[in-house]
Amino acid sequence: MPAQIYPYTAAVPSYPHPVNAYLVVTPGGEAMLVDTGPDTDEAWTALTATLNRAGIGWGALRHILLTHGHHDHYGLSARIVAETGAAAGCPGD
Repeated sequence: MPAQIYPYTAAVPSYPHPVNAYLVVTPGGEAMLVDTGPDTDEAWTALTATLNRAGIGWGALRHILLTHGHHDHYGLSARIVAETGAAAGCPGD
């Protein structure tokens, strides 16, 4: 069984369109985020709903891949790391 990819979006304050982020779940049940969305309660709710849709909890998150350093892509990472202990990084770090 291949990894499952769950897209989610979150509105970005003062920006015309939402950010796209992705939850990737391995067949073994471990998960990785590709970007997180901005540091807003709405983004947290969207991510929580995505975890629920995937049938996993916060504890399954092991890694966060940040594609680049814009606040709408990394904003929630500190909150997620505090919740899960996941490792976060950006290519080139």
